[in-house]
Amino acid sequence: MENFKAEPPKRSIWSGRISIGLVNVPVKLFTMIRDNSISFRYLHKKDGAPLKYQKVCTLDNKLVAWEDIVKGYEVSKNEFVIFTKEELEALRPESDERIRIDKFVNLVSIDPLYFDKSYILAPDKSKDAYSLMLSAFQKMKMAGVGKFTMKNKEHPVIIHEYKGALILSILRYSNEIVYPLDLELLKNLNQSS
Repeated sequence: MENFKAEPPKRSIWSGRISIGLVNVPVKLFTMIRDNSISFRYLHKKDGAPLKYQKVCTLDNKLVAWEDIVKGYEVSKNEFVIFTKEELEALRPESDERIRIDKFVNLVSIDPLYFDKSYILAPDKSKDAYSLMLSAFQKMKMAGVGKFTMKNKEHPVIIHEYKGALILSILRYSNEIVYPLDLELLKNLNQSS
């Protein structure tokens, strides 16, 4: 690995508070991982102009205007349940701008397969309250487990101390993980314990 440091983010992507019982600490959320992969765009070979993405109906091959587009969930091959904007709004979890911590666990007891994305939590408005919570996490050597809503989706999360800061890690749900022994090629192998 190169000895290269990613540039710190310039602005937060979310602000709210960590809530543990009656204790609330205002925080801001910053990205922790930089995606340095290279991305390409499709261009017109003749003049180098970028190409547009167009919505085309798969039945009649005609362009579809934005006002004629609806969202649907595929329940079986080519069979959809269509949702209105109002129905989708009603399905969104309510965001109360809180990271709710419900319990504490030993960080090493969480299988790394569950970790999805990590973010830096920084103080917002009260550095003293943040410092006090950071100190408590450092002394406990535990991680807080809870939930929070970002981008209209509720996520299971943990908060833990890392190198003098509080880190929020979004966790995957167990139904998102394929376990190795569920793979047919790995079943019935002689395994030594």
